[in-house]
Amino acid sequence: MIKASCPCTPITQAVKTPAHYFYGYYDKNPWNRAETRLLSHRTHFCDRFPSPQDRAEVGYVTLDAEPRFVALGETTAWNWQQGAQLQWLRRRGEKAERVIYNTRCNGSLAAVMLDPDSGERRQIDSPVYTLDPLGRYALSLNFARLYQTRMDYGIAGLVDLHAETPCPANDGIFRIDLETGDRALIVSIAQAAKAEPDSDSQGVKNWVNHMMFNPSGTRFCFLHRFLREDGIGHSRLLAADADGSNLRVLFEGMVSHYCWTDDTTILAWAGARKVLGNPRSRSGGIMTGARKILKPIYYALGKPRFLMQRIVRDSYYLIEDRAGGEARRFAFGQLTCDGHCSLSPDRRWVVTDGYTDGRNRLPLFLCPLHGERIVEIGRFATPKALDGPLRVDLHPRFNGDGTKICIDSAMDGTRQMYVLDVAKLIED
Repeated sequence: MIKASCPCTPITQAVKTPAHYFYGYYDKNPWNRAETRLLSHRTHFCDRFPSPQDRAEVGYVTLDAEPRFVALGETTAWNWQQGAQLQWLRRRGEKAERVIYNTRCNGSLAAVMLDPDSGERRQIDSPVYTLDPLGRYALSLNFARLYQTRMDYGIAGLVDLHAETPCPANDGIFRIDLETGDRALIVSIAQAAKAEPDSDSQGVKNWVNHMMFNPSGTRFCFLHRFLREDGIGHSRLLAADADGSNLRVLFEGMVSHYCWTDDTTILAWAGARKVLGNPRSRSGGIMTGARKILKPIYYALGKPRFLMQRIVRDSYYLIEDRAGGEARRFAFGQLTCDGHCSLSPDRRWVVTDGYTDGRNRLPLFLCPLHGERIVEIGRFATPKALDGPLRVDLHPRFNGDGTKICIDSAMDGTRQMYVLDVAKLIED
């Protein structure tokens, strides 16, 4: 591990209207193709979770000598982690760039597609989560169920019609045709639970999250999650064809954030976590008691992330998407904490952040996908008050040629967007 600095430019602080600005998640590129605009949300508070009445503006910041925020619309369908799923809607082979984001209409969620230049606008009666690389389809899920299971990623003020069903057969991952607005369930939660079934998932609430297409759009991966009876969270990484067929389990135990490195391999922070035991085994009661004792100590020590790798053995893994595929460790002993990993457009570099250290700073790392030269770019302070569902993760994202990285940060006490120039760090 080496440390190196690079130019870090505050983008949104230069906008004349003081406010909180943020993009959201790490799995999308906020730049337009010409890199003259940077998508952003704008709010006037940051100290509470948004209610169904709280509005966020969606738009872009101009990347010129005098940056301006250009509002394109507003939404009440957003959260701090992923905003309103604001992203560029691009069709392969087309020069036009539209914007898509989630909104609320008559108490239900919908998605707006608009041309930022002409103002042409169209709405479909379904929210979106992620888009396929061709820009024809989106994947979606039940944001009401997600709010009940992982508030950070859900939307407030919605009713989950399947709230009392542990593994509903009519809820899960939906594919949305962005031309027609047609919506079809392609993987149900019940299907996910039945794929190499785990008895611990029976009778408890199951849910899905974090869908992501591979680079060619032929397959997508997602998380199937539930809480075991002993309170331990259990995650399963699954992948399927774009229409939901050929579903298979790739990893089981704990899986957090990930990205595709190519069409058949996923880089993920994960762990089998066998040390945590099976709640149904004879040792389950002993392990449950041990966890109750160790958890307060872990938090009192400032949640040292290296312990998760040294004791629980969590790590980054390169996981193959094929029957009987292997999972091999990546940067074990060097990248020692969970982070939001993204791959550069040329598939050569990985950028990832981490959670707060003992001084409440968020680290940022850059490393080659094939190599050992891991670089710590910096550590960015974040207020202790902004934690939990309010946290401001860096969520690093590459630009189109991999020479710049955009982050969200509250290093000055407010939510803002920054761009780091890493061109010299990735030179051969």
